[in-house]
Amino acid sequence: TALASASSSSITGGGNDDLSRGTAGGAALAAALGAEHALLQQQSSVRWGGHEQDCTPEDHTPWTHPCCDGLEKHWFTWHFKCVLPAEEEHQPADQGGEDPEEEQEEEKCTPVDKDPWRTGEKVPCCEGSTSTLVSDKTWHYLCRSTSSAASSRGSDGATVKMNLLNWNVHWTNKDTKGIAEVIKETNPDIVGLCEFTASLSDMAADLTAATGRSFALQPGRGGWQGYGTDIFYDRGKWKALEGGVQTISCPGGQGGDRAANWVVLKDLDHGKLVVTGGVHLSYCAGGCDATHECELGMLYDKLEEMKRKYPKAATVWMGDTNRNMATTIMRNLMQGKIGSRSTIALDDLSQAQGNTYYSGGTPIDHILGEAGKFHRLSGGLTGQGVTGKHLSGADHFPVRALVHYDS
Repeated sequence: TALASASSSSITGGGNDDLSRGTAGGAALAAALGAEHALLQQQSSVRWGGHEQDCTPEDHTPWTHPCCDGLEKHWFTWHFKCVLPAEEEHQPADQGGEDPEEEQEEEKCTPVDKDPWRTGEKVPCCEGSTSTLVSDKTWHYLCRSTSSAASSRGSDGATVKMNLLNWNVHWTNKDTKGIAEVIKETNPDIVGLCEFTASLSDMAADLTAATGRSFALQPGRGGWQGYGTDIFYDRGKWKALEGGVQTISCPGGQGGDRAANWVVLKDLDHGKLVVTGGVHLSYCAGGCDATHECELGMLYDKLEEMKRKYPKAATVWMGDTNRNMATTIMRNLMQGKIGSRSTIALDDLSQAQGNTYYSGGTPIDHILGEAGKFHRLSGGLTGQGVTGKHLSGADHFPVRALVHYDS
């Protein structure tokens, strides 16, 4: 292939695969930047033995210069080489199929799963396929079916990037501008706030002003129902179909009523649906599994109701669970169990490391997605806040998750 030749190339990040050939040395490979394909670049002159030449000598590949006098260009496995006319090592037409010179003249496009550079010059991929950089021992390009790539991303070929943030801002905190200034650094399109008791309209307006997005409060929020996870969303990216909040009052609950929030959002670009929301579980110093199972059960009553109504939707919820991932409650929850109840299995999308409560400890604030529905790109603590100090009036630190939703 192009990258297994005797020429050398340097690789830089880029969005196309226009290959140029021909500097001295062996092939050099660097990792492609981001998710972009690598592309090859070369110098305009050819050097062999430290001297520039205007032709390609024997046993070298004539990518940019013709063979020197007395040599002929012949096809070997995956590349051309300049050889003497008596050279017998080349692949005869009757032992290797069609002569590549004739194939180059006749072929108008490169079929699927073939190298568009296999003739020595780029032949565009046939309609319905695209050139893709791949590696199987060596790096090279193959024409891949665009329909296959689309089907691997979901039935509608759509991938939606979601940037979520969850933060317990403390019930006494009324500084909506300060909260928005912290949130803007992550630039999320879905925000969940626990213990939020300030003006809901001010919060949406300040998020809009700080981020440049157009934030709105989830539908059905109404008046105070208890400590839940209020959802704010970018209405330039999402449309809210329905939502609400319901008081949770369970035996053994601590610190006042809890609340279950839920909202169904529709992606404006592709029409993909998500059910989101959350809860703030009671704090019980000695543990209170039965209470937490009751509180979670009431949240899941609403999440599952929305899943039945919108069967194509995936679920992602967030909140302060007052429990880390090693506890029985959280281990069961991730496996799709709340006590004896079977429900939606989850993936930890934030995967926070370190304390989310300001004084220390283990992560107790989470972003949880329906298992297998989201591809996590990054997440964790946002890096804002210093242990031992409140962050803009909040006694917790925010967590985030950047994901692809393509199932």
